[in-house]
Amino acid sequence: MTVVAKGWDRISIVANTRPIRSERNVTRDDLLVPAFGSKLALFAACAACGAMLAVLWGFFGGMLVTLILGAHSAGIWVRWAMLAIGLVSTVALFVFATWERKHDHEWLERF
Repeated sequence: MTVVAKGWDRISIVANTRPIRSERNVTRDDLLVPAFGSKLALFAACAACGAMLAVLWGFFGGMLVTLILGAHSAGIWVRWAMLAIGLVSTVALFVFATWERKHDHEWLERF
């Protein structure tokens, strides 16, 4: 018959605590920098984000303004606002993403 001490040497403390050092399963392939895709794919992603921003700010904002002003219909101005917001945000996102990629290339070449 084994007597187990009622203190810090209990089996439940040893079995239920995590190890001090855990093994990491990181390889060189996990640390590779991903290849930069084409500008067409980047523009498509920016266009999708621009369309989402147009719906978020153009449609819902236009409907809110229409409700506040008490108009019975939104009119054509909401569609033009959505188109303008979509185009401006697409171009702005594409210009910023292209600029950011260029700086990423410069930063990676230093290392």
